[in-house]
Amino acid sequence: MRAPWHTLPGSARGPVVRLAPQTRMLCAAAMIGVCLVTRVTTVRGAVLVLGVVLVWLTLCRPPAAVARGALLLGLVLLSPAFLLTPLLRADAGSWLAAAAAPWSIVGRGLAAMQVSVAAAATLSASDLRRALVRLPVPEIVRQILLQIVQQTGALLGETRQVAAALAVRGGGVGAVARLRLLAALPAVWLPRVLFRAERVAAAMELRGLVEVELRAMGETRASAD
Repeated sequence: MRAPWHTLPGSARGPVVRLAPQTRMLCAAAMIGVCLVTRVTTVRGAVLVLGVVLVWLTLCRPPAAVARGALLLGLVLLSPAFLLTPLLRADAGSWLAAAAAPWSIVGRGLAAMQVSVAAAATLSASDLRRALVRLPVPEIVRQILLQIVQQTGALLGETRQVAAALAVRGGGVGAVARLRLLAALPAVWLPRVLFRAERVAAAMELRGLVEVELRAMGETRASAD
């Protein structure tokens, strides 16, 4: 699964990108709501959810590699729910009825993940900021979401640099080498992230941005909004 996740924000090329950022977020939320409330255990419900996902992917047009990667990631994360089927068979009476609950989890989860990834592909960091400013979102929630997006981008960039350096040194050739690389990645990745966080904190302290001043800046920005 070689999905270019670091290029996801703003990579969509569908007609949805011509809408206002807050409109894109509201449309994505409506699509996710449809996927979560629809009963995918029925044929009509499964067809409806599949149609919603396909229409949304067509309107957003995220990179194909990212869509495939999201699908594979969702299958890996959600498929273990089917392990509950033997435990539910005694009460359900049949294997098909026992698999209904796991399939509901997997089907809704995969649909919501596809819609979310496609929506994320239509929003750049600046688009997300504008959407959160214009939507009726509490200030604390807005700041938390923006920090999550910013730090996620920094972590993805750090991961990309580590992966590129290891690839140049021949550390990612072969399936066994990739597994070893995956196991050793936290030992390489986490110290670099911590070192970067320490440098940012030292730079802020050097510029006199102490905690009291930061709180005052936040209150001033909130009053201005």
